[in-house]
Amino acid sequence: KAPHGEFSVALSLRLLQTMRVRRFVKVALHDVGELFVPLTFEGEVSLRIDPNELELQGKPIGGGAYGSVYRGKYRGTVIAAKVLQAQGERDEFAIRRFMKEIELFEKLRNPYIVNFI
Repeated sequence: KAPHGEFSVALSLRLLQTMRVRRFVKVALHDVGELFVPLTFEGEVSLRIDPNELELQGKPIGGGAYGSVYRGKYRGTVIAAKVLQAQGERDEFAIRRFMKEIELFEKLRNPYIVNFI
């Protein structure tokens, strides 16, 4: 507890995706009562998603030299997810090529091409 009845709280978060959250958090203090504290999180534009929200289903439905494609779900939406080969098998060239593929899919918008998320 700091002087004059003030206190501070440290919060550390790792944002895994583009997001903006603005909420009030109710804090109950024993001798003071309830306080509503504004809480804001802002993430930068990112191509990363929370892996805990990704569900891969069954065996691969396709694949290539650098990875496999799986059917899955992300936040309730049916998706196709490309997964790189095991980490020990990846090299710098494979990672750069995969990143270029991501950059390309990020720009493509066509009803005959699966959207990139």
